[in-house]
Amino acid sequence: MSSMSSIRLNVVISSIFNEFVEYRGVVIDAIWRCDMYPLAMERLDFAMPISKIESSLNMIDNAALYVGIFSQRYGEITFKEYERAVERGIPVLAFISDDTLNEGDVELDHEKQVSMAELKSTLRRKYVVATFSSLEEFQKKAFASLINWKIVYLQEYPLEIIPENKRRLITSEIPRPNVPYYHHQYSLGFR
Repeated sequence: MSSMSSIRLNVVISSIFNEFVEYRGVVIDAIWRCDMYPLAMERLDFAMPISKIESSLNMIDNAALYVGIFSQRYGEITFKEYERAVERGIPVLAFISDDTLNEGDVELDHEKQVSMAELKSTLRRKYVVATFSSLEEFQKKAFASLINWKIVYLQEYPLEIIPENKRRLITSEIPRPNVPYYHHQYSLGFR
């Protein structure tokens, strides 16, 4: 197998969807800028014969890193994604806001409020979390956290967190043509 730098590092983004479109966009951009590959629902703009939860869990199964964004709203799919990441043993980067980030970021169901409080407590107990209260603050912390994970902590995780059949090599080398290889005169601009 080649070096870690040639492995495609898939990073899954988990959060409630509609209320956090801007936040998800910021972390997708940060993942690209860190030379990693984002796995996110907004990147799946095609039909599939599976449910949303199956699609989400498939992304977790193909990820080397889980990025969770949590605020006020409790998402059952988001919670299942987190549970799958923990089951797989992949690293978790958790971002938590205790502030209401927009008008859609309000949980009216008391049971879900309690579940979200428990989830945040669990995240704070298990991980060093990044807190934020604005898009700008989140953007800075997401990028810094991803860079830090890639440079420092990636060394600690075995390559096995990326399933063998999901490893995709990335290379900047252009393959050499078979010898002999002849250019047709039209492809060289001759007439």
